[in-house]
Amino acid sequence: MIGPVDRTTALSCHSGNSGNTIPANTTEAAIFYRLSGGRVCYDRTAERLYFVESTHFPVARILTLILQGIGISPPVEQLHIDVNGFFNGARRISLRAEHARAILTALRIAGIEILPLNKAIAEK
Repeated sequence: MIGPVDRTTALSCHSGNSGNTIPANTTEAAIFYRLSGGRVCYDRTAERLYFVESTHFPVARILTLILQGIGISPPVEQLHIDVNGFFNGARRISLRAEHARAILTALRIAGIEILPLNKAIAEK
Protein backbone atom coordinates (compact mmCIF):
# COMPACT_ATOMS: atom_id res chain seq x y z
CA MET A 1 0.00 0.00 0.00
CA ILE A 2 1.21 3.50 -0.76
CA GLY A 3 1.31 5.78 2.28
CA PRO A 4 -0.13 9.30 2.52
CA VAL A 5 1.26 12.03 0.29
CA ASP A 6 2.82 14.92 2.20
CA ARG A 7 1.73 18.52 1.55
CA THR A 8 4.95 19.42 -0.33
CA THR A 9 4.43 16.58 -2.80
CA ALA A 10 0.74 17.42 -3.19
CA LEU A 11 1.60 21.04 -3.97
CA SER A 12 4.27 19.96 -6.46
CA CYS A 13 1.74 17.79 -8.31
CA HIS A 14 -0.74 20.64 -8.25
CA SER A 15 1.74 23.13 -9.71
CA GLY A 16 2.33 21.17 -12.92
CA ASN A 17 1.44 22.80 -16.22
CA SER A 18 -2.06 21.55 -16.96
CA GLY A 19 -3.25 24.39 -19.16
CA ASN A 20 -6.03 26.64 -18.02
CA THR A 21 -9.00 25.03 -19.75
CA ILE A 22 -10.19 21.59 -20.74
CA PRO A 23 -10.87 21.20 -24.48
CA ALA A 24 -14.31 20.80 -26.02
CA ASN A 25 -15.62 17.26 -26.58
CA THR A 26 -13.95 16.02 -23.40
CA THR A 27 -15.44 12.95 -21.74
CA GLU A 28 -15.95 12.65 -18.01
CA ALA A 29 -13.21 10.01 -17.88
CA ALA A 30 -10.78 12.43 -19.53
CA ILE A 31 -11.75 15.15 -17.04
CA PHE A 32 -10.81 12.79 -14.20
CA TYR A 33 -7.23 12.57 -15.45
CA ARG A 34 -6.90 16.38 -15.39
CA LEU A 35 -8.07 16.69 -11.79
CA SER A 36 -6.01 16.63 -8.62
CA GLY A 37 -6.63 17.41 -4.98
CA GLY A 38 -5.95 21.05 -5.73
CA ARG A 39 -7.70 21.25 -9.10
CA VAL A 40 -11.40 20.98 -10.00
CA CYS A 41 -13.30 21.36 -13.27
CA TYR A 42 -16.46 23.40 -13.68
CA ASP A 43 -18.71 22.92 -16.70
CA ARG A 44 -20.80 26.08 -16.90
CA THR A 45 -23.01 24.74 -19.70
CA ALA A 46 -24.03 21.57 -17.84
CA GLU A 47 -23.76 23.30 -14.42
CA ARG A 48 -21.55 20.54 -13.02
CA LEU A 49 -18.46 20.59 -10.81
CA TYR A 50 -16.00 17.67 -11.01
CA PHE A 51 -13.49 17.03 -8.24
CA VAL A 52 -11.40 14.46 -6.39
CA GLU A 53 -10.86 14.51 -2.66
CA SER A 54 -7.49 15.07 -0.97
CA THR A 55 -6.29 15.41 2.60
CA HIS A 56 -4.53 18.65 1.70
CA PHE A 57 -7.35 20.16 -0.39
CA PRO A 58 -10.66 19.18 1.28
CA VAL A 59 -12.97 20.03 -1.62
CA ALA A 60 -15.89 17.97 -0.28
CA ARG A 61 -15.64 19.67 3.13
CA ILE A 62 -15.64 23.13 1.52
CA LEU A 63 -18.65 22.15 -0.62
CA THR A 64 -20.52 20.84 2.43
CA LEU A 65 -19.93 24.02 4.44
CA ILE A 66 -20.94 26.39 1.64
CA LEU A 67 -23.99 24.35 0.64
CA GLN A 68 -25.15 24.18 4.27
CA GLY A 69 -24.81 27.97 4.45
CA ILE A 70 -26.84 28.36 1.26
CA GLY A 71 -29.41 25.88 2.56
CA ILE A 72 -29.29 23.32 -0.25
CA SER A 73 -28.01 19.75 -0.43
CA PRO A 74 -27.58 18.51 -4.00
CA PRO A 75 -26.31 14.92 -4.22
CA VAL A 76 -22.64 14.27 -4.90
CA GLU A 77 -22.30 11.49 -7.47
CA GLN A 78 -19.34 9.09 -7.49
CA LEU A 79 -18.18 8.47 -11.06
CA HIS A 80 -16.14 5.43 -12.11
CA ILE A 81 -13.36 5.07 -14.66
CA ASP A 82 -14.36 1.52 -15.64
CA VAL A 83 -17.61 0.12 -16.98
CA ASN A 84 -18.00 -2.30 -14.04
CA GLY A 85 -17.81 0.42 -11.40
CA PHE A 86 -14.81 -1.08 -9.58
CA PHE A 87 -12.52 1.94 -9.80
CA ASN A 88 -13.64 5.30 -8.49
CA GLY A 89 -12.97 8.33 -10.63
CA ALA A 90 -14.07 11.88 -10.02
CA ARG A 91 -17.04 13.05 -8.03
CA ARG A 92 -19.68 15.22 -9.68
CA ILE A 93 -22.16 17.69 -8.26
CA SER A 94 -24.76 19.72 -10.14
CA LEU A 95 -24.86 23.40 -9.16
CA ARG A 96 -27.08 26.18 -10.45
CA ALA A 97 -25.12 29.24 -11.61
CA GLU A 98 -26.02 31.36 -8.57
CA HIS A 99 -24.76 28.62 -6.21
CA ALA A 100 -21.69 27.87 -8.31
CA ARG A 101 -20.40 31.42 -7.88
CA ALA A 102 -20.22 31.02 -4.09
CA ILE A 103 -18.68 27.54 -4.36
CA LEU A 104 -16.05 28.56 -6.92
CA THR A 105 -15.10 31.63 -4.89
CA ALA A 106 -14.64 29.54 -1.73
CA LEU A 107 -12.53 26.99 -3.63
CA ARG A 108 -10.31 29.73 -5.08
CA ILE A 109 -9.82 31.27 -1.63
CA ALA A 110 -8.73 27.81 -0.39
CA GLY A 111 -6.08 27.74 -3.14
CA ILE A 112 -7.85 25.31 -5.43
CA GLU A 113 -7.48 25.84 -9.18
CA ILE A 114 -10.69 25.93 -11.25
CA LEU A 115 -10.38 24.50 -14.77
CA PRO A 116 -13.27 25.68 -16.95
CA LEU A 117 -14.66 23.31 -19.54
CA ASN A 118 -14.82 25.00 -22.95
CA LYS A 119 -18.06 23.41 -24.12
CA ALA A 120 -20.54 20.79 -23.01
CA ILE A 121 -19.18 17.33 -22.39
CA ALA A 122 -19.27 14.85 -25.25
CA GLU A 123 -21.75 12.02 -24.79
CA LYS A 124 -20.21 8.71 -23.77
